[in-house]
Amino acid sequence: MIKVLSKLRQNKIFYTILILILIMFPSAIYKTSEGERTAIVVMVGLDVDDTRPKSEQLELSIMYLAPQSTSDINKSYTVVTALGENVSDCLSSLEAKTGKRAGLSHCALIIISDTVAQNGAMQYLDFFTRTNNLSTNSLLVVSETPKELLQAQQEESNSLSISLQNILDYNQNHQFTLDIDLESFHAQYFDEASTSFLPIINVKSGDAQESGEGGGSSNNESGANSNSSNANSPDASSESTTSDQTTSSSGAKGPAKLEIVNSGEVAVMQRGTMTHKMSQSQVEAMNLFSDQIKKGSITINNYSSHSINNADFVVELTQKSVSYSYFFADSRPVFRVSLNAKCKLSEIAAHYYSIDSISIVDTQITDSFRNVLIDKIAENYTNLINWAKSNNIDLFGLTKQYYRLYSEDWTNYLSTIPDTKNPIDDMLFLIDVKLIDNG
Repeated sequence: MIKVLSKLRQNKIFYTILILILIMFPSAIYKTSEGERTAIVVMVGLDVDDTRPKSEQLELSIMYLAPQSTSDINKSYTVVTALGENVSDCLSSLEAKTGKRAGLSHCALIIISDTVAQNGAMQYLDFFTRTNNLSTNSLLVVSETPKELLQAQQEESNSLSISLQNILDYNQNHQFTLDIDLESFHAQYFDEASTSFLPIINVKSGDAQESGEGGGSSNNESGANSNSSNANSPDASSESTTSDQTTSSSGAKGPAKLEIVNSGEVAVMQRGTMTHKMSQSQVEAMNLFSDQIKKGSITINNYSSHSINNADFVVELTQKSVSYSYFFADSRPVFRVSLNAKCKLSEIAAHYYSIDSISIVDTQITDSFRNVLIDKIAENYTNLINWAKSNNIDLFGLTKQYYRLYSEDWTNYLSTIPDTKNPIDDMLFLIDVKLIDNG
Protein backbone atom coordinates (compact mmCIF):
# COMPACT_ATOMS: atom_id res chain seq x y z
CA MET A 1 0.00 0.00 0.00
CA ILE A 2 2.86 2.36 0.88
CA LYS A 3 4.56 1.57 -2.42
CA VAL A 4 1.36 2.36 -4.31
CA LEU A 5 0.99 5.76 -2.57
CA SER A 6 4.63 6.62 -3.25
CA LYS A 7 4.11 5.86 -6.94
CA LEU A 8 1.00 8.04 -7.01
CA ARG A 9 2.97 10.96 -5.52
CA GLN A 10 5.37 10.70 -8.42
CA ASN A 11 2.58 10.52 -11.01
CA LYS A 12 1.77 13.88 -12.62
CA ILE A 13 -1.64 12.65 -13.80
CA PHE A 14 -2.64 12.03 -10.17
CA TYR A 15 -1.87 15.62 -9.22
CA THR A 16 -3.69 16.94 -12.30
CA ILE A 17 -6.86 15.01 -11.39
CA LEU A 18 -6.58 16.13 -7.75
CA ILE A 19 -6.31 19.78 -8.76
CA LEU A 20 -9.35 19.51 -11.05
CA ILE A 21 -11.38 17.92 -8.23
CA LEU A 22 -10.44 20.73 -5.84
CA ILE A 23 -11.45 23.33 -8.43
CA MET A 24 -14.73 21.75 -9.52
CA PHE A 25 -16.01 20.44 -6.17
CA PRO A 26 -17.18 23.78 -4.70
CA SER A 27 -19.02 24.77 -7.87
CA ALA A 28 -20.73 21.37 -8.00
CA ILE A 29 -21.94 21.74 -4.40
CA TYR A 30 -23.56 25.13 -4.95
CA LYS A 31 -24.80 24.45 -8.46
CA THR A 32 -28.53 25.13 -8.90
CA SER A 33 -30.54 21.96 -9.45
CA GLU A 34 -33.00 21.53 -12.30
CA GLY A 35 -35.86 21.54 -9.79
CA GLU A 36 -34.82 24.95 -8.47
CA ARG A 37 -34.71 26.36 -12.00
CA THR A 38 -38.24 25.16 -12.85
CA ALA A 39 -41.55 26.53 -11.63
CA ILE A 40 -43.85 23.53 -11.33
CA VAL A 41 -47.07 25.01 -12.72
CA VAL A 42 -50.19 23.26 -11.41
CA MET A 43 -52.89 25.67 -12.65
CA VAL A 44 -53.21 28.37 -15.30
CA GLY A 45 -55.69 31.24 -15.59
CA LEU A 46 -56.47 33.16 -18.81
CA ASP A 47 -58.29 36.48 -18.98
CA VAL A 48 -58.64 39.21 -21.62
CA ASP A 49 -59.20 42.96 -21.34
CA ASP A 50 -59.92 44.56 -24.71
CA THR A 51 -59.57 48.06 -23.25
CA ARG A 52 -55.81 47.65 -22.77
CA PRO A 53 -53.22 48.03 -25.56
CA LYS A 54 -52.99 44.96 -27.78
CA SER A 55 -49.60 44.04 -26.35
CA GLU A 56 -51.16 43.82 -22.86
CA GLN A 57 -54.67 42.51 -23.52
CA LEU A 58 -54.03 38.91 -22.44
CA GLU A 59 -53.58 38.30 -18.71
CA LEU A 60 -52.01 34.95 -17.85
CA SER A 61 -51.77 33.84 -14.23
CA ILE A 62 -50.02 30.73 -13.02
CA MET A 63 -50.00 28.97 -9.68
CA TYR A 64 -46.76 27.14 -9.21
CA LEU A 65 -45.30 24.93 -6.55
CA ALA A 66 -42.34 26.19 -4.54
CA PRO A 67 -41.12 23.55 -2.03
CA GLN A 68 -39.40 25.02 1.03
CA SER A 69 -36.65 22.41 0.74
CA THR A 70 -36.01 19.19 -1.10
CA SER A 71 -36.65 17.16 2.06
CA ASP A 72 -39.64 19.18 3.33
CA ILE A 73 -43.06 17.75 2.52
CA ASN A 74 -44.69 21.11 3.17
CA LYS A 75 -45.30 23.07 0.00
CA SER A 76 -45.86 26.71 -0.79
CA TYR A 77 -48.04 27.77 -3.71
CA THR A 78 -47.42 31.10 -5.39
CA VAL A 79 -49.59 32.92 -7.93
CA VAL A 80 -47.90 35.24 -10.42
CA THR A 81 -49.47 37.20 -13.29
CA ALA A 82 -48.12 38.73 -16.50
CA LEU A 83 -49.62 40.65 -19.41
CA GLY A 84 -48.90 40.07 -23.06
CA GLU A 85 -50.25 39.76 -26.58
CA ASN A 86 -50.30 35.96 -26.55
CA VAL A 87 -49.55 33.05 -24.25
CA SER A 88 -45.92 32.80 -25.38
CA ASP A 89 -45.30 36.47 -24.50
CA CYS A 90 -46.91 36.05 -21.09
CA LEU A 91 -44.91 32.94 -20.25
CA SER A 92 -41.67 34.68 -21.25
CA SER A 93 -42.53 37.57 -18.93
CA LEU A 94 -43.39 35.19 -16.10
CA GLU A 95 -40.11 33.32 -16.51
CA ALA A 96 -38.23 36.62 -16.40
CA LYS A 97 -40.09 37.67 -13.25
CA THR A 98 -39.72 34.44 -11.32
CA GLY A 99 -36.29 33.51 -12.63
CA LYS A 100 -37.67 30.03 -13.31
CA ARG A 101 -38.67 28.11 -16.40
CA ALA A 102 -42.42 27.45 -16.49
CA GLY A 103 -42.86 23.67 -16.31
CA LEU A 104 -46.35 22.72 -17.47
CA SER A 105 -46.04 18.95 -17.16
CA HIS A 106 -48.09 18.96 -13.94
CA CYS A 107 -50.67 21.55 -15.05
CA ALA A 108 -53.98 19.89 -14.13
CA LEU A 109 -56.34 22.82 -14.70
CA ILE A 110 -56.76 25.72 -17.14
CA ILE A 111 -59.23 28.40 -16.05
CA ILE A 112 -60.68 30.65 -18.75
CA SER A 113 -62.64 33.81 -18.08
CA ASP A 114 -66.11 34.63 -19.38
CA THR A 115 -64.49 37.06 -21.83
CA VAL A 116 -62.09 34.43 -23.15
CA ALA A 117 -64.97 31.96 -23.54
CA GLN A 118 -67.15 34.52 -25.33
CA ASN A 119 -64.34 35.65 -27.64
CA GLY A 120 -63.52 32.08 -28.66
CA ALA A 121 -61.36 30.06 -26.29
CA MET A 122 -59.32 28.13 -28.87
CA GLN A 123 -57.29 31.16 -29.96
CA TYR A 124 -55.96 31.33 -26.39
CA LEU A 125 -55.72 27.57 -25.81
CA ASP A 126 -53.85 26.88 -29.06
CA PHE A 127 -50.48 27.14 -27.31
CA PHE A 128 -51.41 24.42 -24.81
CA THR A 129 -52.57 22.05 -27.56
CA ARG A 130 -49.24 22.37 -29.39
CA THR A 131 -46.64 22.46 -26.63
CA ASN A 132 -44.82 19.26 -25.69
CA ASN A 133 -44.31 20.75 -22.23
CA LEU A 134 -47.90 19.91 -21.26
CA SER A 135 -47.91 16.17 -20.65
CA THR A 136 -51.19 15.93 -18.70
CA ASN A 137 -54.66 16.27 -20.20
CA SER A 138 -55.67 19.42 -18.34
CA LEU A 139 -59.26 20.08 -17.35
CA LEU A 140 -61.05 23.28 -18.38
CA VAL A 141 -63.15 25.51 -16.14
CA VAL A 142 -64.90 28.84 -16.76
CA SER A 143 -64.71 31.60 -14.15
CA GLU A 144 -65.52 35.30 -14.01
CA THR A 145 -62.10 36.06 -12.50
CA PRO A 146 -59.46 33.36 -13.14
CA LYS A 147 -56.75 35.22 -11.23
CA GLU A 148 -58.90 35.52 -8.10
CA LEU A 149 -59.86 31.87 -8.38
CA LEU A 150 -56.18 30.95 -8.37
CA GLN A 151 -55.63 33.23 -5.38
CA ALA A 152 -58.47 31.52 -3.54
CA GLN A 153 -57.04 28.12 -4.42
CA GLN A 154 -53.63 29.28 -3.18
CA GLU A 155 -55.13 30.12 0.20
CA GLU A 156 -56.99 26.82 0.38
CA SER A 157 -53.96 24.78 -0.70
CA ASN A 158 -51.68 26.33 1.89
CA SER A 159 -54.29 25.86 4.63
CA LEU A 160 -55.30 22.31 3.60
CA SER A 161 -58.94 23.39 3.21
CA ILE A 162 -61.56 22.51 0.59
CA SER A 163 -59.97 22.95 -2.80
CA LEU A 164 -60.85 23.09 -6.46
CA GLN A 165 -59.95 19.43 -6.77
CA ASN A 166 -62.71 18.49 -4.35
CA ILE A 167 -65.23 20.49 -6.37
CA LEU A 168 -64.08 19.08 -9.71
CA ASP A 169 -64.25 15.53 -8.38
CA TYR A 170 -67.78 16.18 -7.13
CA ASN A 171 -68.90 17.73 -10.42
CA GLN A 172 -67.60 14.84 -12.48
CA ASN A 173 -69.78 12.42 -10.49
CA HIS A 174 -72.83 14.54 -9.68
CA GLN A 175 -73.11 17.34 -12.26
CA PHE A 176 -73.75 17.25 -15.98
CA THR A 177 -70.64 18.27 -17.94
CA LEU A 178 -69.15 17.11 -21.23
CA ASP A 179 -65.76 17.36 -22.96
CA ILE A 180 -64.15 19.29 -20.10
CA ASP A 181 -60.59 18.08 -20.79
CA LEU A 182 -58.35 19.93 -23.24
CA GLU A 183 -58.02 17.10 -25.77
CA SER A 184 -61.79 16.51 -26.05
CA PHE A 185 -62.49 20.23 -26.18
CA HIS A 186 -59.94 20.66 -28.96
CA ALA A 187 -61.46 17.79 -30.95
CA GLN A 188 -64.97 19.19 -30.43
CA TYR A 189 -63.90 22.54 -31.89
CA PHE A 190 -63.54 21.01 -35.36
CA ASP A 191 -66.92 19.29 -35.22
CA GLU A 192 -69.80 21.65 -35.97
CA ALA A 193 -72.29 19.18 -34.50
CA SER A 194 -70.57 18.89 -31.12
CA THR A 195 -71.08 20.94 -27.99
CA SER A 196 -69.00 21.08 -24.83
CA PHE A 197 -70.42 21.80 -21.40
CA LEU A 198 -67.85 23.27 -19.00
CA PRO A 199 -68.39 23.82 -15.26
CA ILE A 200 -68.49 27.40 -13.97
CA ILE A 201 -66.64 28.06 -10.70
CA ASN A 202 -66.36 31.54 -9.21
CA VAL A 203 -65.08 33.23 -6.07
CA LYS A 204 -66.57 35.59 -3.53
CA SER A 205 -65.06 37.72 -0.80
CA GLY A 206 -65.67 36.37 2.66
CA ASP A 207 -65.26 38.09 6.01
CA ALA A 208 -62.02 39.91 6.68
CA GLN A 209 -59.56 37.82 8.66
CA GLU A 210 -58.34 38.88 12.08
CA SER A 211 -54.63 38.84 12.75
CA GLY A 212 -53.19 39.12 16.21
CA GLU A 213 -49.74 39.05 17.67
CA GLY A 214 -47.77 36.01 16.68
CA GLY A 215 -50.58 34.68 14.51
CA GLY A 216 -51.11 36.34 11.16
CA SER A 217 -53.52 35.00 8.61
CA SER A 218 -52.60 32.13 6.36
CA ASN A 219 -52.44 34.64 3.49
CA ASN A 220 -49.64 36.51 5.18
CA GLU A 221 -47.79 33.32 5.97
CA SER A 222 -47.94 32.19 2.39
CA GLY A 223 -47.09 35.71 1.36
CA ALA A 224 -43.84 35.56 3.27
CA ASN A 225 -42.94 32.38 1.45
CA SER A 226 -43.90 33.84 -1.90
CA ASN A 227 -42.05 37.11 -1.40
CA SER A 228 -38.91 35.35 -0.24
CA SER A 229 -38.96 33.12 -3.33
CA ASN A 230 -39.24 36.17 -5.60
CA ALA A 231 -36.91 38.45 -3.67
CA ASN A 232 -34.51 38.76 -6.61
CA SER A 233 -37.28 39.85 -8.97
CA PRO A 234 -38.78 43.29 -8.24
CA ASP A 235 -41.35 42.93 -11.01
CA ALA A 236 -42.64 39.61 -9.74
CA SER A 237 -43.55 40.98 -6.34
CA SER A 238 -45.67 43.67 -7.92
CA GLU A 239 -47.76 41.09 -9.76
CA SER A 240 -47.86 38.28 -7.20
CA THR A 241 -50.92 37.78 -5.07
CA THR A 242 -49.02 38.40 -1.89
CA SER A 243 -48.05 41.96 -2.79
CA ASP A 244 -51.60 43.13 -2.21
CA GLN A 245 -51.76 41.55 1.24
CA THR A 246 -50.23 43.70 3.95
CA THR A 247 -49.75 42.47 7.47
CA SER A 248 -52.37 43.97 9.73
CA SER A 249 -51.56 45.48 13.08
CA SER A 250 -52.38 43.53 16.22
CA GLY A 251 -56.08 42.83 16.44
CA ALA A 252 -56.87 44.56 13.13
CA LYS A 253 -58.81 43.09 10.26
CA GLY A 254 -56.70 41.52 7.52
CA PRO A 255 -57.61 41.19 3.84
CA ALA A 256 -60.91 39.53 3.03
CA LYS A 257 -60.66 35.82 2.43
CA LEU A 258 -61.55 34.64 -1.07
CA GLU A 259 -63.95 31.71 -1.07
CA ILE A 260 -64.38 29.26 -3.94
CA VAL A 261 -68.01 29.00 -5.06
CA ASN A 262 -69.37 26.08 -7.07
CA SER A 263 -72.21 27.97 -8.76
CA GLY A 264 -73.84 24.86 -10.23
CA GLU A 265 -73.98 26.60 -13.62
CA VAL A 266 -72.52 25.21 -16.84
CA ALA A 267 -71.08 27.06 -19.83
CA VAL A 268 -72.39 25.89 -23.21
CA MET A 269 -69.45 25.95 -25.65
CA GLN A 270 -70.18 25.67 -29.38
CA ARG A 271 -67.19 25.73 -31.74
CA GLY A 272 -65.03 26.85 -28.83
CA THR A 273 -67.24 29.84 -27.97
CA MET A 274 -69.57 30.22 -25.00
CA THR A 275 -73.02 30.86 -26.43
CA HIS A 276 -75.19 30.28 -23.36
CA LYS A 277 -75.11 29.44 -19.69
CA MET A 278 -77.20 26.69 -18.17
CA SER A 279 -78.71 27.81 -14.88
CA GLN A 280 -78.45 25.72 -11.76
CA SER A 281 -82.05 24.54 -12.15
CA GLN A 282 -81.43 23.54 -15.78
CA VAL A 283 -78.31 21.62 -14.79
CA GLU A 284 -80.20 19.85 -12.01
CA ALA A 285 -82.89 18.90 -14.52
CA MET A 286 -80.27 17.63 -16.96
CA ASN A 287 -78.75 15.55 -14.17
CA LEU A 288 -81.98 13.54 -14.12
CA PHE A 289 -81.72 12.67 -17.81
CA SER A 290 -77.97 12.10 -18.04
CA ASP A 291 -76.90 8.46 -18.35
CA GLN A 292 -73.69 9.30 -16.46
CA ILE A 293 -75.26 10.61 -13.23
CA LYS A 294 -76.55 7.83 -10.95
CA LYS A 295 -78.48 9.98 -8.47
CA GLY A 296 -80.84 12.90 -8.58
CA SER A 297 -83.59 14.70 -6.72
CA ILE A 298 -86.91 16.28 -7.51
CA THR A 299 -88.91 18.86 -5.54
CA ILE A 300 -92.69 19.05 -5.53
CA ASN A 301 -93.88 22.45 -4.31
CA ASN A 302 -97.21 23.19 -2.60
CA TYR A 303 -98.37 19.59 -2.53
CA SER A 304 -101.38 18.68 -0.42
CA SER A 305 -102.64 15.33 0.77
CA HIS A 306 -105.13 14.08 3.35
CA SER A 307 -102.66 14.75 6.19
CA ILE A 308 -100.69 17.80 5.07
CA ASN A 309 -101.40 20.96 3.09
CA ASN A 310 -99.25 23.14 0.82
CA ALA A 311 -95.97 21.47 1.70
CA ASP A 312 -92.76 21.12 -0.28
CA PHE A 313 -91.71 17.49 -0.78
CA VAL A 314 -88.13 16.61 -1.70
CA VAL A 315 -87.71 13.15 -3.20
CA GLU A 316 -84.34 11.52 -3.74
CA LEU A 317 -83.84 9.31 -6.79
CA THR A 318 -81.36 6.51 -6.19
CA GLN A 319 -80.04 3.71 -8.38
CA LYS A 320 -81.02 5.81 -11.35
CA SER A 321 -80.54 4.29 -14.78
CA VAL A 322 -81.12 6.15 -18.04
CA SER A 323 -81.17 4.71 -21.55
CA TYR A 324 -81.64 6.42 -24.92
CA SER A 325 -83.53 5.23 -28.00
CA TYR A 326 -82.98 6.62 -31.50
CA PHE A 327 -85.40 5.83 -34.32
CA PHE A 328 -87.49 7.32 -37.13
CA ALA A 329 -91.29 7.59 -37.35
CA ASP A 330 -92.84 8.90 -40.57
CA SER A 331 -89.42 10.11 -41.76
CA ARG A 332 -89.06 12.13 -38.56
CA PRO A 333 -86.31 11.39 -36.02
CA VAL A 334 -87.62 10.44 -32.59
CA PHE A 335 -85.53 10.48 -29.41
CA ARG A 336 -86.76 8.72 -26.29
CA VAL A 337 -85.34 8.91 -22.78
CA SER A 338 -86.18 6.00 -20.48
CA LEU A 339 -85.61 6.76 -16.79
CA ASN A 340 -85.83 4.09 -14.08
CA ALA A 341 -85.08 4.86 -10.45
CA LYS A 342 -85.93 4.13 -6.87
CA CYS A 343 -87.53 7.06 -5.05
CA LYS A 344 -87.30 7.97 -1.40
CA LEU A 345 -89.02 10.81 0.40
CA SER A 346 -86.17 12.70 2.04
CA GLU A 347 -87.78 15.92 3.32
CA ILE A 348 -91.10 17.66 3.92
CA ALA A 349 -91.11 21.43 4.45
CA ALA A 350 -94.44 22.61 5.84
CA HIS A 351 -95.75 25.36 8.10
CA TYR A 352 -97.59 22.86 10.27
CA TYR A 353 -96.76 19.27 11.15
CA SER A 354 -99.19 16.73 12.58
CA ILE A 355 -98.70 13.20 13.81
CA ASP A 356 -100.11 11.91 10.55
CA SER A 357 -97.78 14.05 8.45
CA ILE A 358 -94.69 12.91 10.35
CA SER A 359 -95.66 9.28 9.79
CA ILE A 360 -95.52 9.87 6.03
CA VAL A 361 -91.75 9.57 6.26
CA ASP A 362 -92.06 5.93 7.30
CA THR A 363 -94.69 4.95 4.76
CA GLN A 364 -94.43 4.06 1.12
CA ILE A 365 -94.96 6.74 -1.51
CA THR A 366 -98.56 6.55 -2.67
CA ASP A 367 -99.54 5.93 -6.27
CA SER A 368 -101.07 9.39 -6.56
CA PHE A 369 -97.89 11.06 -5.32
CA ARG A 370 -95.79 8.88 -7.64
CA ASN A 371 -97.89 10.12 -10.56
CA VAL A 372 -97.23 13.70 -9.45
CA LEU A 373 -93.49 12.93 -9.46
CA ILE A 374 -93.65 11.44 -12.95
CA ASP A 375 -95.58 14.46 -14.24
CA LYS A 376 -93.01 16.80 -12.68
CA ILE A 377 -90.10 14.92 -14.26
CA ALA A 378 -91.86 15.02 -17.65
CA GLU A 379 -92.47 18.75 -17.22
CA ASN A 380 -88.78 19.37 -16.48
CA TYR A 381 -87.85 17.34 -19.56
CA THR A 382 -90.23 19.32 -21.77
CA ASN A 383 -88.98 22.67 -20.46
CA LEU A 384 -85.36 21.60 -20.98
CA ILE A 385 -85.99 20.42 -24.54
CA ASN A 386 -87.88 23.60 -25.44
CA TRP A 387 -85.00 25.70 -24.14
CA ALA A 388 -82.51 23.60 -26.12
CA LYS A 389 -84.59 23.89 -29.30
CA SER A 390 -84.99 27.66 -29.04
CA ASN A 391 -81.24 28.11 -28.53
CA ASN A 392 -80.05 25.39 -30.94
CA ILE A 393 -78.25 23.40 -28.24
CA ASP A 394 -77.79 19.68 -28.82
CA LEU A 395 -77.84 18.48 -25.20
CA PHE A 396 -77.68 14.77 -26.03
CA GLY A 397 -75.34 14.79 -29.05
CA LEU A 398 -78.22 13.72 -31.30
CA THR A 399 -76.82 15.03 -34.58
CA LYS A 400 -73.79 12.74 -34.39
CA GLN A 401 -75.82 9.74 -33.19
CA TYR A 402 -78.44 9.90 -35.94
CA TYR A 403 -75.83 10.44 -38.63
CA ARG A 404 -73.91 7.43 -37.32
CA LEU A 405 -76.97 5.16 -36.97
CA TYR A 406 -79.18 6.31 -39.86
CA SER A 407 -76.97 8.17 -42.30
CA GLU A 408 -79.33 7.99 -45.28
CA ASP A 409 -82.52 8.70 -43.31
CA TRP A 410 -80.84 11.59 -41.52
CA THR A 411 -79.64 13.12 -44.78
CA ASN A 412 -83.15 12.87 -46.21
CA TYR A 413 -84.57 14.46 -43.07
CA LEU A 414 -82.18 17.42 -43.34
CA SER A 415 -83.36 18.04 -46.90
CA THR A 416 -86.95 18.48 -45.69
CA ILE A 417 -86.48 20.94 -42.81
CA PRO A 418 -86.24 24.74 -43.20
CA ASP A 419 -83.20 25.21 -40.95
CA THR A 420 -80.50 22.57 -41.35
CA LYS A 421 -78.35 24.34 -38.73
CA ASN A 422 -80.96 23.58 -36.07
CA PRO A 423 -82.06 20.03 -36.86
CA ILE A 424 -83.33 19.26 -33.36
CA ASP A 425 -86.11 21.85 -33.71
CA ASP A 426 -88.26 19.49 -35.81
CA MET A 427 -87.42 16.31 -33.91
CA LEU A 428 -89.87 14.50 -31.64
CA PHE A 429 -88.80 14.01 -28.00
CA LEU A 430 -90.38 11.39 -25.74
CA ILE A 431 -89.80 10.29 -22.16
CA ASP A 432 -90.71 7.16 -20.18
CA VAL A 433 -90.39 7.26 -16.39
CA LYS A 434 -90.64 4.33 -14.01
CA LEU A 435 -90.30 4.99 -10.28
CA ILE A 436 -90.05 2.26 -7.67
CA ASP A 437 -90.58 2.90 -3.97
CA ASN A 438 -87.32 2.59 -2.05
CA GLY A 439 -89.05 1.47 1.14
